[in-house]
Amino acid sequence: MSIQEVIHLLKNPDVNMALRIIAITLAASTCVLSSPINQHSIEIHQPPRSYDAESNSTPIPIIHQEQEVEFDGTYHSSFETGNGIVAHEEGHLKNAGQKDEEIEEVQGEVQYTAPDGTIIKLKYIANENGFQPEGDHLPKAPVDENTPPPVPPAIARALEYILAHPQEEEESQTAKAHH
Repeated sequence: MSIQEVIHLLKNPDVNMALRIIAITLAASTCVLSSPINQHSIEIHQPPRSYDAESNSTPIPIIHQEQEVEFDGTYHSSFETGNGIVAHEEGHLKNAGQKDEEIEEVQGEVQYTAPDGTIIKLKYIANENGFQPEGDHLPKAPVDENTPPPVPPAIARALEYILAHPQEEEESQTAKAHH
């Protein structure tokens, strides 16, 4: 139905109100359907389902799982999987009832076997001092407080260059001072 036909129907006194409403609706929908639609392509990226490169891997069963939560927020949780992952964690509220002093403290341990066969054992505590992990696989700070950490190679080269060219640095500072 064209717009001219709709206008003719609306002006015709013999046409009842219901038919006029239908004619207006048809005209409006015709205009909407005939107008161009801007289509934007939206790509949805799905995260990988697993960190494992093999997509056909077998699901790992949970051999044991335990969770206990108390009314005061204290909890204990542990699980063991069929591939040897074992985890234990417990948490509680420190300084309960002391406004601005309450802090949740969580401590736990996770153990699993790395792909190279190394047993990884991580112990941790998280509290007002942050997350504090411990494990033989983690890098260690120097034992002797007087022993500085190793200097990165790029910094060592820069220091060697500065030591080898002391006059250039002095001359450039002198030139800046005179300008």
